[in-house]
Amino acid sequence: MEGEGLIAGGGLPWARVVGRIHDAPRMEALFRAGVSDAVARMDPQLVDRALAFHGSGLGRRVIRLEGSARRALLEDGVEDQARADFATALQDGDPRAEQILQLIDGADLIGPNVAGGLNAAIAFSRGYAEGGGFDMAPDQQQLMADAWAQRDQIEAEATAWLQGFLMLAYGPLSDAELSDYAQHASSPEGQALSQLLFAGFDRVFGQTSYDMGMAAALRGQGQQL
Repeated sequence: MEGEGLIAGGGLPWARVVGRIHDAPRMEALFRAGVSDAVARMDPQLVDRALAFHGSGLGRRVIRLEGSARRALLEDGVEDQARADFATALQDGDPRAEQILQLIDGADLIGPNVAGGLNAAIAFSRGYAEGGGFDMAPDQQQLMADAWAQRDQIEAEATAWLQGFLMLAYGPLSDAELSDYAQHASSPEGQALSQLLFAGFDRVFGQTSYDMGMAAALRGQGQQL
């Protein structure tokens, strides 16, 4: 944001502002609220079956591997290497790369990520507008059009990130284990759990993106969020 000239004015160091907006307990509360609202509309039997799977040996292992991969991605260079490893595997005809593609498609992971990215972009612009950041505030239709113009970029980034992340996370799984997990992820109960998680993350990113836009706009006027 600083590189694109969106951060102007003085006040607290911008990193501190970002840190306050992304306070971990606050984000957890937002996530839980989003999940809670979504689970009230969900078939409880699907949720129970999804949780039962993740209580199994394979389900628990998947959770541990995903957590380890997310921590690893915090290190410089790991994400770029993971993306490169997937691209090489795909080019070489490695069956694991094809399994990852089938998992992404079967579990419908791209669409919700793109929708979340678009919603976050709209939320940021809305916060920026309501904070007085624009010389002429755009209307809702213009905000949506501006966000939609970023769709291809958001989809490409989400796809590349997922490919690298899943290649890294599921590397220790055997082909049979990954196949079993992919089957679960594409099942009604797997889809239900995925929808709950996306609902939680959408609540988080919608609010934090709005706050980031508001904070950037106010900063330009010498004010603080």
